[in-house]
Amino acid sequence: MILKRLGVFLFITAFGFATVQPAAGQSDVHEVTVEVNEIEEISVSGNLSFEIGPANELDEWVSADETATLTTTTNVHSGRKITVQAVSINSGETLGNIGLRVAAGASGDIDGETAEILGFNPSPGGQEDYVVRDLTNSFETVHEESIDLNYEARVNEDYNPENQTEVQVKYTLTGV
Repeated sequence: MILKRLGVFLFITAFGFATVQPAAGQSDVHEVTVEVNEIEEISVSGNLSFEIGPANELDEWVSADETATLTTTTNVHSGRKITVQAVSINSGETLGNIGLRVAAGASGDIDGETAEILGFNPSPGGQEDYVVRDLTNSFETVHEESIDLNYEARVNEDYNPENQTEVQVKYTLTGV
């Protein structure tokens, strides 16, 4: 009988440890929220200059010897594009005497276009409107995508060679 009771006691004790053991290692869960802001970054590097010389280069597009580079990052999933616009011109020239255009090289997920920033068609007041032009087609979500910017300039015979023209060009990452 003692053996029987001892057997029952050992069985109950073993069963008790088996059922209590999991209860001793309790668990719980919590939520972790990750919030990501819209990221839209754009930067341009490289200052360029042109030297237009022989008479056969008047009214012809002349390429810059160097290229500039535009780098962009966006995590926005709706269509994005890059626009370009002349925002300031330091010159004594009538803008109808100078032209400037930029071509964006294709790069990864972005297809580039050529945008004429300044043309030979001045507005009636003698100053060209600083028109915003599309530089790229629509794209989405890129990370540090670099685009070569190839500039060309031209002048007509009325451009005064004693003047030096400096143009500030603005690039904008915007929605389609």
